[in-house]
Formats: sequence, structure tokens, C-alpha cells
Amino acid sequence: MEKVIDAFRQNLQLAHEKAKACDLVLDGFAEKGLGKFQAIFPKDSGFQCEANRVVPYVEELAKRFLEATGNGTETKIEPAKLTELAKLLNQIFALEHQLEQTAAAEVASETKTDD
Repeated sequence: MEKVIDAFRQNLQLAHEKAKACDLVLDGFAEKGLGKFQAIFPKDSGFQCEANRVVPYVEELAKRFLEATGNGTETKIEPAKLTELAKLLNQIFALEHQLEQTAAAEVASETKTDD
């Protein structure tokens, strides 16, 4: 279980780094008048926060992970809790991937129009 907890922690760190980059993409969309929404995830997604950027969701997940592992001191986590947190992490990674793809497509289309 300790390896699982370590792997989850590493994935949280990766999600946080990607979230910062995704938030920059969302900032760029906002500057263009796109992406006008109150919350990234719907209320029934399992997240408690409502934010129009990704970092707050990752921070919420990290807090919930720390709570589930006794502020990082426990080497065990309840399987049901781990499953719940893993589903939330998966949602974050899926969103980050989608934003990365959208940003890449936008860059590609801007490059074509510059030619």
C-alpha cells in the first residue's frame, strides 16, 4: 500500500504542474472572450469546490488525500477512499489532456493562418 500512496502522491504533483499550465491556457481563452463559465466540473462530479481554473481542484484533491493519509503520516488508506480519490484524479487528468489538445490545436491553426 505504501507504493500506491507514493504513486498517488507523485501523480498529484504531476497533476498540479499540468494544472498550472492549463490555467494559463484558460487565461488565454478568457482574454479572447472564450471559456465563460463559473465552474470547470459540475456539482455532481465529486468535488466540493467550484472554480473556473484547474489548480483549485487539484489543491482540494491534495487536501483530501492528506486527510485520508493522516496528513501524510499513514502508509495505509481505505480502499474505498483511494478509489474515490483516484476517480477525482482521473477527472483532472482527463480535463488537463483535453485542454492540452485544445491548446495545441489552437496553436496549429494560428500557425496556419500566419503562413
